[in-house]
Amino acid sequence: MLIQQRAAHKYHSGGLWANACCSHPHDGEQTGDAVLRRMEEELGLRDAGAEELFSFVYLTKFRDDMYEYEYDHVFASDCGGTIAVNGEEIQDVEWVDFGELAHRLCSAPEKFASWFLTAAPRVLETLCPGLRGERGRTGERNA
Repeated sequence: MLIQQRAAHKYHSGGLWANACCSHPHDGEQTGDAVLRRMEEELGLRDAGAEELFSFVYLTKFRDDMYEYEYDHVFASDCGGTIAVNGEEIQDVEWVDFGELAHRLCSAPEKFASWFLTAAPRVLETLCPGLRGERGRTGERNA
């Protein structure tokens, strides 16, 4: 899976690892169209195509005066090509094995954006149903 480290100067979650990109649809823009636009803007990937996997709601308090309460859609894309990182958005990118990602989510959750901690386990469960990290869905340690 391609993950990104958010640019350090972002107003929240700077330097944290998250999904490859976010859609941020414009008024009247379909979410799927926004995904393709943002894949090009953030990663330089054109005509990649994407399929919606699921959606979810999350609430995070970043500071006393800043909350994020969002309804997010998660898309997956099987794309290749050269990645051209937009430095305004992204500090780094990494291709990570699904099993390794599951391990990192459990062993160092503080390195990931809050919404990604909600979305990534569901992505892994959807794309790799037999995969389990160090902890199962309930948070109990696997034997």
